Amino acid sequence: MARLTFTRALSNYYNIRFMKIRLLLLLTICIYTLTSQAQDSKGTAIQFVAYWAKGDVYRFKVTKHKQKWKEDVLQKNDSASYMVTFKVLDSTATGYKISWKFDLSYIESQLPKEMHTKYSKYFPKEILYTTSDVGAFIEIQNWQTISDNMQKFAKLYAEDLAKTAGMDSKEFKEQMASIISIYDSQEAIEQVAYPEIQTFHFALGAELDSKEVLSYEDELFNIFGGDPILCDVKLRVIEHDAEESYCVITEERDINPESLKMLTESMVKKFGTEENDMKDTFKEMEFDVKDRNRYEYFYYPGVPNFIETKRDTKINVSDSKGRSVEITRIELIGE
Repeated sequence: MARLTFTRALSNYYNIRFMKIRLLLLLTICIYTLTSQAQDSKGTAIQFVAYWAKGDVYRFKVTKHKQKWKEDVLQKNDSASYMVTFKVLDSTATGYKISWKFDLSYIESQLPKEMHTKYSKYFPKEILYTTSDVGAFIEIQNWQTISDNMQKFAKLYAEDLAKTAGMDSKEFKEQMASIISIYDSQEAIEQVAYPEIQTFHFALGAELDSKEVLSYEDELFNIFGGDPILCDVKLRVIEHDAEESYCVITEERDINPESLKMLTESMVKKFGTEENDMKDTFKEMEFDVKDRNRYEYFYYPGVPNFIETKRDTKINVSDSKGRSVEITRIELIGE
């Protein structure tokens, strides 16, 4: 009887304790829900979070288009495309490992056979990189191999170009060596050689209000070293379909003209030209660089449907006018 009483008392104790735990848990959930509702009482917040699983695969078409004008006359109009397979190699509590695998058959088909045979071994076949748990880009893991191959390709191509164009001079070789050396850092590979990967992950990890414009100052990587390039940014959501977890973002990015002058001075120094020879030219230079980008995202599961980035650059020196437009498009074509 004593044992039964003790057992019943113990059972009652745990039942009461369990009820208290359930009440505490329920109270916590209620507080969290009310807090969340208070933070987004209008229901306008959009969170961009990657909900990927190991083995997920998406295919994209990447197109790069470049145009150049001199004195309002079109001098260059080039376009190239490649297909890429995005695959989640691993998924952990802290992040993802991604394979960005190229199908370069289209580009290779545009090259003469002798060029393809000579240079294709230096083209990257796959980029391996990591992201945070919400899909924000962290780093390219095999950047060193990519950098080595890019520099080998650039050096070989420069040697062939010098022979073909009759520019086999010491000065030309030194300038080409300076250009090639740009790609010897991880930052250059990530932000200059393959910026489309970071563009792909641009919104992931962010939270935007669909009814407000987000304005801030940002910094861009300075490929020649020194201080970063400053720019003013405005982000706005122009379309939002909550049922489809889909939205469209526009980005306006205006680059600081003084930062660009500083960049140009750094470039001239790097390529061996005396700064004094260019002082008057720098004073007369007028820069206008604007980025106008569009991002269409399925923010669940965190996959872009279509991205277009456009950089419009105008440089005026004395009576000379120049302009270039670079457009990159990333289009989802299937899983």
